[in-house]
Amino acid sequence: MDGHNMKNRFTLAVHFKVSGFAAFLSHQEISRMLKRALVRAGIELRYSEGFNPHPKMSLPLPRSVGMASDCELVLIGILCDAQTPAAAHYAAMLSQQLPADISIVNVEVCTDNVKFIVDKVTYFIPVSLGQTSVYNNAVRIKDEFNAGKPLEVERVSHKTGKKKLVNLADYVQAVEVYNDGIELVTKFVDGTSIRLDEMPSVFSLREDDLNGPIVRRAIEWDRK
Repeated sequence: MDGHNMKNRFTLAVHFKVSGFAAFLSHQEISRMLKRALVRAGIELRYSEGFNPHPKMSLPLPRSVGMASDCELVLIGILCDAQTPAAAHYAAMLSQQLPADISIVNVEVCTDNVKFIVDKVTYFIPVSLGQTSVYNNAVRIKDEFNAGKPLEVERVSHKTGKKKLVNLADYVQAVEVYNDGIELVTKFVDGTSIRLDEMPSVFSLREDDLNGPIVRRAIEWDRK
């Protein structure tokens, strides 16, 4: 009998942080980096079947290029002799193989068929609100949102290039304005939500108004 068939199957839920230059890596580059780190760490991975097997790994909510994140998640299929693998053991193994701008926040050992479905996402737009006009504009838009007014922007389809007017208030649950930036709590509607490039435009912010990359601060998952 194949030794792999005798081993226990689990899914590692690895929560990690992306900062610095790593924020400008694409989804594909992050995936390749993680796969190489897992192999170097000596973690026994599960592979797909067929002529071109690859590690069973997925990022349920891919990060946009140019966005930093405190709460990324990658799900990794593993094989293990133990009945109850130690999450801390895997966290230590993987941490040693990651670049400086990628850091482990937490590792969970889950059942093989676990699914993480995104519910809410909190973003932070770093802005110097010392300028009265910028601050007043952010507060005005927050008040308009709370009053039920639309937050309309022009959205361009990545596939067709066609433009349409979209009410981003459909995807926003809460807005908070702080001295150092703006916090957005967003939701998904039919698998769609607000885009990275749309967040500054909601508040009429220019590129030089930002004090750094937008940060994905928290994700609420519906685990199944």
